[in-house]
Parts: sequence; C-alpha cells; structure tokens
Amino acid sequence: MERLVERLTVTYRIVTPMFMSGADPQQAELRLPSIKGALRYWYRAVDGRYNQNADNGKGCTWEEKIFGGSGSSAGQAAFLMKEDVRNLRHSHFSKRNRWFIGLNYITYSIKENRPYWLPGNKFSIQFLMRPVRNKEAVSFWKALISSVWLLGQIGSLGTRSRRGFGTVALEEWQYDGENTMVQDLLRQLPIADQAKSPEEWKSKFVQGLDKILDWPEKHSEVTHPLVSGASFYLAENGYTCWNDALASGVSCLRSFRQNHKRDRLALGLPMIIPARQKEGPTVTIRPKRFNRIASPVWLRVITIGDQYYPFFSILTVPPFPDLVREEKIGNQKKKPERLNPPTGNALDAFAEYLIGEGFQEVT
Repeated sequence: MERLVERLTVTYRIVTPMFMSGADPQQAELRLPSIKGALRYWYRAVDGRYNQNADNGKGCTWEEKIFGGSGSSAGQAAFLMKEDVRNLRHSHFSKRNRWFIGLNYITYSIKENRPYWLPGNKFSIQFLMRPVRNKEAVSFWKALISSVWLLGQIGSLGTRSRRGFGTVALEEWQYDGENTMVQDLLRQLPIADQAKSPEEWKSKFVQGLDKILDWPEKHSEVTHPLVSGASFYLAENGYTCWNDALASGVSCLRSFRQNHKRDRLALGLPMIIPARQKEGPTVTIRPKRFNRIASPVWLRVITIGDQYYPFFSILTVPPFPDLVREEKIGNQKKKPERLNPPTGNALDAFAEYLIGEGFQEVT
C-alpha cells in the first residue's frame, strides 16, 4: 500500500522590510535556499549534535541527514519545500523614505532603490517529508518543527536580519497526514505572536522554548551559537508602528557600541573604524584566523495585539578567538597587531545595558 505524503504548511507574516534577492539584486525574490539556510542555522542553534555522525560514527552528520549536504556520504534533505508567494508586494528602498528615518545605523550598506518585501505580506511554505523509518521520523520532525518555530519567534530573513530587518512572525501551521506524533509536537508549541498581551506572549514564548530545548539529546560542546543558555529581552513599552519599535532597538545597539568600546567587539566582527582625519588610518578589527564572526545578538520586532515591541536574543557562543587590529592608509597596510578578545562578560554587559534601557528579561 502506498504511503501517504506527510505535509506541514507554515504561514509567516513579514513584520519589517525584508531585503531578499536572487542573482539580480534589483529583483525582489523570496528564495527557498535562503529560507532553508535560515532553518539550518536555527537547527544548529537548538541541537548541539548537528555536526556529529548520525549512524554510530559512520556516514553523514545529523544536519546532513535532515537538511541534506554535499559530502560523499550525504544525500538529499529529509523533506521537500514548496512556496506560495502569490500577491506578495514589494517596494524600493530610499533613505529619504519616512519609514527608514532613524534607521541609518543599519541601512548604511543598503543601496538606493534596492527592492524589499513590504511589512504585512504573508507567505506560505509547504514541507513534504520523505518516507523514513519510524525511529528517524521523530528526530526529523522535531528538528524541522523546532527550526520553523525558532525562525518565527527569534529569527529573521535577508540582509541585516540580525539587526531587525526581515523579521517574520509565525502566523499558523497545519499538518496534513496521519501521524499523531507530529500533531502532538505541534500542540506542544504555542505560537507566541497570537498573544494579546505582553504577559501572554512571554508565557507562550517560554513554554515553547522550554519544550524545544527538551527535545534533542544534550551535548556539552559549543561549536555554534546556541539557544540553550541564551537570554531574551522584551521592551516594556510598545509602539504603534514597526519602524519606531525597530528604531528604539537600533538606538540601544548604537549607544552601547559608542559607550562600551571593548565589549562592543562581542556584537560581531569585523569592525571597521573609518579614518578620523583625511590622512588618518582606517582600522579593521577581525578574528586572527578568519574574516568574520556573526553577531550572537539578534534584534527583531514582535507584534502583540496592535503594538510593536523591540526584542533582543543573546545566544550562547563558543569561546571568542584571538583578534588582530589592522591599520590602512590609502593602499598601505601596517603589519597586523594582536588584540586580546573581549572578556566573557561582554554579552552580560550588553544584557545589563538593555535592562537599564527599559527592557525586561523573558524567563
């Protein structure tokens, strides 16, 4: 007897402008590979075993088994994806647009007239799970559902996603199939953005997060930013529009960087300090052995009722690597100087700063 295809249909709502394009940056495109990449990120953030072999030390890793991979032992993902982007509307970026006033700190790298998907748009994605053994099905569905939930509660999509653009809220999900296990998993995870008050939102968020953290096997080694041990901060006061809420969160980031010059290195690298004088040096601070460390701090805008709130997530991170400081004047570069990494308390300092700015920790 032919086995029925199991399908999960997920609907997201775009809360803040989403800058996502394909090969042509002048064409707005909602790209499934980009969305799948974001889901990979949140899977890694919740399951520390992602890079461990899934079959008793042989074959592909857990991530490759669920999301697919290019290695010799990896194959296709455990699921197929289809999107429904009918009636999506887009506009074009301009620094003079009133919606982007107060956001210069995060729009400096965005070119004029770049297209973006408008807030308020909704899109749906279908996940079609391939037939697998019952033992694997539980792990695969937990990985997919937790990634979908985290993207819609903590994450964002597209350019400057860690700084508030491309916030997507999980609106609803629907399972079509006969597997009661999947139905039960979905019931365990409330959708926080359906809340009518900040208190209800916090309760739904914590309930879902605690459940997700119970699903994977525990793993002590930290090789990727993790949700386990992370801290979350919601503004006390809401705003009537997304741009005011985002501007409030951006202002906190900017002020912290200006006033905590050592700790700010923990918010992501490289950091480029422009020359203060015409003939002065441009300074770049970066990791010694590679060029970039993505920020463990995610800013997004959440909706509660008819109000918009800035919301910060500070993920648990691996030990900070050694840094170098490079000076460049014109085409002349000085020999890089070794720089001590920020202390382990740098992200704690940012959390304390947020509390001082009227944010409440979500526990």
